[in-house]
Amino acid sequence: TVLFYPTSEALPYELSYSDESEMTWGQRQVLAELMENAETIANSSKPIAIVATERALQFHLPPPDAFKPYCLTLARGMVQDSKILDRQLASMGYDRVALVEMEGQWSRRGDIVDVFPVAAELPVRLEWFGDDLEQIREFDPSSQRSLDKIDQLILTPTDFSGIVGAALSERLSLKTNRVGAKGAKEEGEEGEGEGKVIKRLLGLAFEKPASILDYLPPNTLVVIDEPSQCEAHSNRWFENAQEQWEICDRQSTETAN
Repeated sequence: TVLFYPTSEALPYELSYSDESEMTWGQRQVLAELMENAETIANSSKPIAIVATERALQFHLPPPDAFKPYCLTLARGMVQDSKILDRQLASMGYDRVALVEMEGQWSRRGDIVDVFPVAAELPVRLEWFGDDLEQIREFDPSSQRSLDKIDQLILTPTDFSGIVGAALSERLSLKTNRVGAKGAKEEGEEGEGEGKVIKRLLGLAFEKPASILDYLPPNTLVVIDEPSQCEAHSNRWFENAQEQWEICDRQSTETAN
């Protein structure tokens, strides 16, 4: 099994750059697959490969323990109050619409729930009978016709802003939260978007942000190709972070004086 983990070309404090949704959705799908099948992968004789760049080693993710509660696995035949799914989808950032047409949307018509998972080629139709999930089918968003049946579906959050925001609420005081939300809103009015600004507070929300390594099984073999190129790019990351730290440190000193 080969999974492709897309990574950003941006430097860590490059505010003018915003990750594309398709890229971050692809990341979350790989992470969800790893977490959902961690035990199977660790004990399986069939290997799994993840292809990524050295940028995946940077700390750009919430810790696995914070990410896992926001992932949802739905399997044909499972029993669950179907109304709970509505709240779960909302907490994961999915938008409720009348007709599902693109990634990150969901709709409900009685006991039928349509959802378009991020990083998926097709949306899926969940057919409930009371609290029993009887069928999961892919469907064509243009014609709304049902297609192939599938046994299991893994849903991931549409972005990390909800995870980071929840962690910030636990770590910061109410007053600090309000200041942070105000600052995010002001930057959002300039075109950045509140969700993207909150994502940049990853290092404040968690004592130790994670990289792709934190999501891999302990027996994983890591192979690095073209190490000189990897080192050159990593040096650029370090230099940029050092420069930004010096700017912030100088501004803090001037403010204190």
